[in-house]
Amino acid sequence: MTAFAENVMAGWNAALRSGSSAAENWTRWPWLQINVLEQFSREFKFRLSWLRQSPPDIPNPGRAFTAVVRRLKDLLREGARSGEIGIGSPATRLTALCVLDLTWIPENIVRTAGKRTALLLARDTLLRGVATGRE
Repeated sequence: MTAFAENVMAGWNAALRSGSSAAENWTRWPWLQINVLEQFSREFKFRLSWLRQSPPDIPNPGRAFTAVVRRLKDLLREGARSGEIGIGSPATRLTALCVLDLTWIPENIVRTAGKRTALLLARDTLLRGVATGRE
């Protein structure tokens, strides 16, 4: 499962460091998550159940997750500085976690509505909430 988690984290990092605009990166982020959920459903479910184990077998199982949240904060700041993303207060960890939560699409939506519809839902929910002057 470590290899699976590392590959997902590498995908997240690549999506967030693509050199594109903040709004474009927000489209890449949920697309990656939707594809991981669809293609690696069993691994994803296994990973979640493993993280629920009490106590976890390894110290700080969310270490890589913390790095992603930090990168999301940076992306929010970059978008706010460029005027592409409007947030009411400076980007905090809580803001980054809220954005992360908005991009997670439940598996049943991906399965019943399809990947494209799930992406549109994630993109519309996120960008209409944080991008300025966009519909």
